[in-house]
Amino acid sequence: MGTRNILDVKTIVAVGSLVALVSLAVWSVGIGLTSIRSLQDQVNDLITQRSSLQTQVTRLQNQVASIKAQLANKQKEIETLEMLVVVYRGDIANLIEPSYLYTQSGGNHGDLMQ
Repeated sequence: MGTRNILDVKTIVAVGSLVALVSLAVWSVGIGLTSIRSLQDQVNDLITQRSSLQTQVTRLQNQVASIKAQLANKQKEIETLEMLVVVYRGDIANLIEPSYLYTQSGGNHGDLMQ
């Protein structure tokens, strides 16, 4: 009987060890699956953020293009106004010069008005 008790104890220890080992393996797999799910959730969040950032970048690029177009239009308006200033200065100079020359030659302002 002593031998049988020793075998029974060894069997119980072996079965207990096997159960503990299987439990540890199942627990490890569970932890691994939880970690994988967590990492997958993080990856999905990063993909969503990247998509959002790409959308924002596209909007900003469109705004920059629009502002550049507006700037080009304003530049054209400025150039047109500068040309008008040159023309008007010439017109003003043409209007002032004869009266200036007339007054310098001894003419009368009243004569100019007639």
